[in-house]
Amino acid sequence: MRPVNVETLMAHSTGIRDHYYSPTEHDLLKDYLKVVDNLTIDNTRQMVIKEVSENQQALAAQMECKDNEIQELRDKMARMEESQLKITELLEVLKIAKSRRGEEGGQDST
Repeated sequence: MRPVNVETLMAHSTGIRDHYYSPTEHDLLKDYLKVVDNLTIDNTRQMVIKEVSENQQALAAQMECKDNEIQELRDKMARMEESQLKITELLEVLKIAKSRRGEEGGQDST
């Protein structure tokens, strides 16, 4: 944290800097938030941040696992569609062969 901001937050005079440097409340807050964990005795916030971080990591791992499962299912579905197409083509060939045999059989009997 900038020393001049510390003095400003403590309402101390910064001497000549009072006239040349006047930070906005946003600047002071931004600077303060950088060090708030180091200034805080109660570690509840740090524990919450750690817990959130752990939860994010767990969620990321779960998402990766689910993404892998989805990809595996997509691949399996594609293979099944290929197999179905091959079976359909084979059935068509068998139908044609059967109908030709029927025609040949009908010619023999006449």
